[in-house]
Amino acid sequence: MGVGSQRAALEDPDLSWTFRVARDEAPDLVLIANIGATHIVGGEGVDRAKRVVDMIEADGLAVHLNPLQEAVQPGGTPSFSDVLPALRDVVSEVGVPVIVKETGAGISAETARLLEMAGVSYIDVAGLGGTNWAIVEGMRESCGEIMVRLSRSLSSWGIPVAASIVEVSRALENASVIASGGVRSGVDAAKAIALGADLAGAARPFLRALLERGVEGLVSEVDFFLEGLKRSIMLTGCRTPRELKLRGRFVPLGYLSHWLSWRARRINFFNPSTSEAGG
Repeated sequence: MGVGSQRAALEDPDLSWTFRVARDEAPDLVLIANIGATHIVGGEGVDRAKRVVDMIEADGLAVHLNPLQEAVQPGGTPSFSDVLPALRDVVSEVGVPVIVKETGAGISAETARLLEMAGVSYIDVAGLGGTNWAIVEGMRESCGEIMVRLSRSLSSWGIPVAASIVEVSRALENASVIASGGVRSGVDAAKAIALGADLAGAARPFLRALLERGVEGLVSEVDFFLEGLKRSIMLTGCRTPRELKLRGRFVPLGYLSHWLSWRARRINFFNPSTSEAGG
């Protein structure tokens, strides 16, 4: 399970307990710490990364990329030019696997290759299709007219999650792919795995279930998610998620078909012809 951005606790240590509670309540759970990419830059970047990991005794560290959100956020810092070298330092020093995740705009094949060369173990594409942070930022009371209009203009910015999964999975040699961004069910997770993801992540369906139906509703939603995944794997003739990834075939339709064809002509390590129609 990944926690949210721990920036607030870095700025105010009195808030550390609001993240630490995850480890206290679930001592055996795999927990992922979270820090923004702009906060690993500079002389204290590695120290900040270590602090968020230590705060929850994390098993991994997610470094989130949110240039779109920063670009439309009042007081945002849309400067990411020094992130890649800082990321290399964090990977070598933090002591746990590092995940780089987007926040709703997806990751391209070219970016994925650079991240893998920096030593990242996992890439979470977090493509367009889930929570839209451009719209969220535009709803803040502190937004002026220009920022509100910009947030609307950029609300469709990004790489759709399906396209991002295919691009990233074919660009990487060793790093693993996590699919998120609009994953609402186990069936969605199965589709993501068939497209090339190793793992799938979701938040909204579980948070909504907890809010509207309480703990019992949350448990029911988790069961629904898992059963959908299991039955989707069975219906493809596979037995495990790994087998689904290796054997799964998909038929790209509509925008995805056009996207893959157009991109295949522009990056030499990407070849959608390997994905064929099948049962």
